[in-house]
Amino acid sequence: MRRSVFIARLFAVLFALLLVVQIAAGLGIYSYARRVVGEEFIRLNRSSLQQVADATARTLSEVRTFGERVAVNSTMLELAERSDEQARKEARRLLNNLMTEYMSRTNSISLMETCVLGNGGLRAAAYNTDEFSLDALRQDERLAPLLADETDQAMLPTHVSAEGTGVMVYTFQMVLRMDDLFSGETKGLVVLDLSELILCQQYSTYQKEGVTFWVVDSDGTIVSSKDKGKIGTYCGYTPQELEHIARNEQSLKDGFILCERISGTDWYLVEWLDSAIAFEPLTQVGSVIMAIIALCGVLLFCALSLTARRLQQRVNRINDKMEQVIQGDLSVRIPVEHSDEFGRIESEFNSMVAEIDRLIREVRQGEQQKRLAELDFLQAQINPHFIHNTLTSIRFMLEMGKVREAGEMIFYFSKLLRRTISRSNEFITLEEEVRTLEDYVNLQKFRYQDSFEASYDISPQTLNARVPALILQPVVENAIFHSVGRSMVHISISARREDSQLILVVEDDGVGMSRELRETVLHKDVQVNRVGLRNVHDRIQLNYGKEYGLAITEREGHGTRVTFRLPFQESESDGKGAAE
Repeated sequence: MRRSVFIARLFAVLFALLLVVQIAAGLGIYSYARRVVGEEFIRLNRSSLQQVADATARTLSEVRTFGERVAVNSTMLELAERSDEQARKEARRLLNNLMTEYMSRTNSISLMETCVLGNGGLRAAAYNTDEFSLDALRQDERLAPLLADETDQAMLPTHVSAEGTGVMVYTFQMVLRMDDLFSGETKGLVVLDLSELILCQQYSTYQKEGVTFWVVDSDGTIVSSKDKGKIGTYCGYTPQELEHIARNEQSLKDGFILCERISGTDWYLVEWLDSAIAFEPLTQVGSVIMAIIALCGVLLFCALSLTARRLQQRVNRINDKMEQVIQGDLSVRIPVEHSDEFGRIESEFNSMVAEIDRLIREVRQGEQQKRLAELDFLQAQINPHFIHNTLTSIRFMLEMGKVREAGEMIFYFSKLLRRTISRSNEFITLEEEVRTLEDYVNLQKFRYQDSFEASYDISPQTLNARVPALILQPVVENAIFHSVGRSMVHISISARREDSQLILVVEDDGVGMSRELRETVLHKDVQVNRVGLRNVHDRIQLNYGKEYGLAITEREGHGTRVTFRLPFQESESDGKGAAE
């Protein structure tokens, strides 16, 4: 994952830098084409003009949407019928809240002031605009269509505001009616006093030497211009001429004039293009610029490619070493050749792998010691209590005159002691394990006569299999223990090979285990006999892994089946037990 992120970031930087170069080249080519190719120049400028007109229309539409929210606000409609100071304060507070919400939603600074003029005498402004009066607006002929319900809005051209400061010196107005949606009655007017900068900032980025923009109204009066001295003057074109210009670019003696109507209004965006600038022969300069851009692009690409290749090599080296560690090779080390950030990563990687290797060795040593301790514990299976009981049974046999039986018990007892006490290896062959089990079973038959019988079905090809010592005896002991005092129990021990696995099965037809005990015996510290089935299960998993161990299956009251699953490993010995 780290490698992918690094590569992604690297190529992101490369792409961003190349993109900047391409944009710079594109702008240069565009500028060159504008000055050389006349028709393309006009087409491109018309497209730009359309975009500016659309952007201006969207901005005015957002402003109008805000004004309509004020005009239809139920609270504001109620306040419009009042003229007291409290109503003015509430209306002003409501306007301020709506203005704050508008600026937050549009992520823009305030270039607008709002005034509400109610028929009932309300006069409230969001900030400090008090220059408008309802009577004066009603007498303005330009608002006659609005007041007569012939149009939804009225636009008043830009003028110098007597009370304006800063960006609000040159302002134009958008006026909306406050109509009650239920009664249809007009409650007043909403005046949106807008800074001329709202219009100017739409085209200011496009205006340069030889390119001039105006916004004119339907009478041909300039309402917005970068040259504020032209605001309020006549642009020289009638509304009919502006419509004609909007359809076809107007070619004049010293330049071109383009025009686009601003949607939603009867205003026009006019662009003047100086032909001297547009058609200035800049072929040689354009070629030089293109050559510089190309050279910078090639150098930048080569530099980034070289840097990326070197960084990628170092990342790949670290990643390859990490893959080796993931595969289990903890001897991996990365040669630290630099003292930079990558060198520090390499050094820390080496320290981390060395520490992991040390900890794993410690864990393995601890597990080995644990397994040896478990083997010692199992070898102590013939504990003093067991020895005492066995010797007592032999004494009873002798007292009862059963000399032959006592001799047999002594024979099997001595063989069992020799096999368990003298053994020093953790692993033995299955043949040795079965012989030890036979000695144990034969001895127990004398102690618990007529309580159980055992049978063996050991495949010859499994006799030389390598198994942990004393894994069968605890399971058989558990079966014998549960047979005492009951009817005859039959115990069978079998061994077979299945592909690469050794399968050992110990079955009995005794009372079996309850379902609850069967589900917990291998997962909790449940001690069924002295050593416990879980001990054997854990020893197998410690040696071979979690996929091996014991499985207990049975039906309650119908016996127990314990299945051992181990990897089949041939013993290096000849399979002859030490007891022989």
